[in-house]
Amino acid sequence: MEYSEFLKKFYLPKSGGGLEGYKSKCRTALFFFENGLDGMYDANIICPSDSTYEKWLTGTRRPESQIWSEAEKHLSTDHLLVKLMSVLSERNLRSMLQSFEVPLAIGESTDKRAFARAIAAQFEAIVHGCGSAENIVPAEYKKLPEPIGFKTYLRGAVERYKWIKLPGEEDCQLDEVYVCNNIGTSAAVFPHRIVGNVIENATLQKLRTYDRRGETKRILLVGGCGYGKTLMLQHLFLEAAAQTDETGCLPIFAELRNYSPAEQDLLSFIVATVQEYDDSFSTDSAKQLFRKGTVQLLLDGLDELNSSEGVDFQKRLKELWHKYPDIQIVVTSRQSPIIKGIAGFNQLYLHPLEEEQVDCLLDKLSALESDTTAKADILSFFDSSNGYARKDGFIATNPMLLTVIARKHNELKDSADNRARFYEVLYDELIRGHDEEKEAFKRLFHSVSDDSEFTEVFREFCAKTYMNGVYEFDRRTFEKYFKEVQKDIALVNPKIFTLANFQYDVCATACMMYEQESGIYYIDPGFQDYFFAEYYYFSDTDEAKKIGEVLAHKSVRSFRNLDGLQMLYRMSADKVEVCVLLPYLRSIFTGFTGANSEEGFIRFLENGFGDVTYTVLDDTQINEAIQGNRLIKFDWLPDSNSVKNVVMALVFSALDLGNTFTIKAHVQAVRQNKNATHFLAGILDGCMHDDNPGKGNVIKAFPYELRYIDDVGFFRNMKVNGTPLLNDSGKPIVLGYVCSVSPISLLSDQEQLDEFMGMARESGLIEAFNKVEDFYRRMLDRQKENDFR
Repeated sequence: MEYSEFLKKFYLPKSGGGLEGYKSKCRTALFFFENGLDGMYDANIICPSDSTYEKWLTGTRRPESQIWSEAEKHLSTDHLLVKLMSVLSERNLRSMLQSFEVPLAIGESTDKRAFARAIAAQFEAIVHGCGSAENIVPAEYKKLPEPIGFKTYLRGAVERYKWIKLPGEEDCQLDEVYVCNNIGTSAAVFPHRIVGNVIENATLQKLRTYDRRGETKRILLVGGCGYGKTLMLQHLFLEAAAQTDETGCLPIFAELRNYSPAEQDLLSFIVATVQEYDDSFSTDSAKQLFRKGTVQLLLDGLDELNSSEGVDFQKRLKELWHKYPDIQIVVTSRQSPIIKGIAGFNQLYLHPLEEEQVDCLLDKLSALESDTTAKADILSFFDSSNGYARKDGFIATNPMLLTVIARKHNELKDSADNRARFYEVLYDELIRGHDEEKEAFKRLFHSVSDDSEFTEVFREFCAKTYMNGVYEFDRRTFEKYFKEVQKDIALVNPKIFTLANFQYDVCATACMMYEQESGIYYIDPGFQDYFFAEYYYFSDTDEAKKIGEVLAHKSVRSFRNLDGLQMLYRMSADKVEVCVLLPYLRSIFTGFTGANSEEGFIRFLENGFGDVTYTVLDDTQINEAIQGNRLIKFDWLPDSNSVKNVVMALVFSALDLGNTFTIKAHVQAVRQNKNATHFLAGILDGCMHDDNPGKGNVIKAFPYELRYIDDVGFFRNMKVNGTPLLNDSGKPIVLGYVCSVSPISLLSDQEQLDEFMGMARESGLIEAFNKVEDFYRRMLDRQKENDFR
């Protein structure tokens, strides 16, 4: 078979091509050199023009011998196999097999992986043959198993476990994307809170010898959802399989979700697992290996057994290692009640990724997509200023969630500033997507009937706690909100909805929370925000209006942030405006028209800010102090006024207004008024010295209670880093006053009101008021009719 003949079997322009994404003559010929070599080849030798690639396919020109020589040096059939698996056309698979003269029986299904292996082998033969080789595809496709023995099982198991399925249904080889977590002697949710000993780049040998006190043959490896327990076992298995000639041990990988004690005991289950690849492996041969201690048993997913299966497994496992104490056993599990009954095992913990491991994983995932911007896009979700999650938090250090974000970064980026969509995608992966690739397995919830019912329960739990500003829990607080949910929600089986079961499900089954010391915490506060928003998105109008009434009296300080409300606003702007914003703003603006309404402005301040603090500075005294002491700067930290309730804060956020304002006035001769709470006194920053003119060139003003304004002793004995600014009598020179006033009280004093309005105009508060009023008027017009009235 000549190379051109080989290429023509993939050039199928009328039916979409044999290689998806490589339809043209040039692209078809380019594919095998682009993906079958390791990338280290000499481009000056191998990379001809597009027209030359076309001639290779048509046969009007053959690659020169030096090209085949260079290709032979850099051949990478593993890389080619991975790429073939992703681009071979399912639609044209049968016709391509027939073109290679692969005999297929009537009704026989095609094997894409076997064909990919056969094509990779054919290309390798053509390279070695300098452009031609016998057609070996039929033989490679139908290749019989190797002779029975360790190698037969290992070949089959390695072929299975060297692959992983990424989100989006794409298979790739484990070593292309896998980054090995650390394993530690203590549990850890976040990498910056790790204590105890750590095993890096784990192998079965390292796990066996990590404890200085002696050899450790039995390990229970515990990890949270998405930490990569299965991938760690695959890594350990593949590493051990590559070392069998040296170790003389047979690693066996078994998935416990397939274990059924009603049908077989544990030993029979292990034998059946090996028999998937080697029919000659018998119970007798297993016992012989077990007795010799030459088996490395890797059991994945203890938590995927139900309670009765778990109890049986505990018993059978104990019997197995008691009878065969020399075999090495590693069992993986999430935190689960079942693990408490596993006796005789050292418990180790899979850790979240360290910073350099995160960086390595993102590099691998970006390379897989050949996307130079992918890594920057992914990291933007963890940006401290405008990202969605913490850089050192659960999401950013969880291998599975990082992979989901990497695979869907374009989708998430396109829904810019949609924080809800970000958390929706990750929750769906944690609850459902993570287990979809596990055939015939559905994760068991202990407190509810299924994942949909859990979502409903957890949504209400998040809504109730968010509304009360509760983000972390002690045992009593957690129980309090559990009982509130228990009282309100209807379930298929309310008997199983117990405190212990619910706590287990939120922490272990769904991995939405975690326990540490005496507290229970959300793994990421964004999930609480998201479910609060979803709860009220689905709520009826009356319930939504109630939150508006509550939030109008909730202090901003009692809330972590406004993320949950902003998510709800994005989900349903109409509902938020009609049920939350309009009732609140109506109470301010009803009866007042015109952007310059003083009374409307005062009511706006009273409702949105409460008592207002402002400062009056005495420019005469400040200038005299500067000139008399050869100062060059007056420094003063002003008091600011913050939005006091959650609804007004949401309005300011919607209008992109800063939610703090500083109100001040400069006068030539300040006088104390009834609203003054403090006076400003100056402190010289250091002492004046002729040999150090740089010292003492700043005056800093600090507020002091009015009762000290005439207290000579207070300032004379005051211990400060500097010298108080005093007059000849030893009293402080008053540089101004800090005042506090209830806005409503200004309506009864026109002079004070006029002065205050001038200061408010300078501060930008009146401009903010005008924008809020305009927002309200436009909202009224927009919401005259909708479904939420």
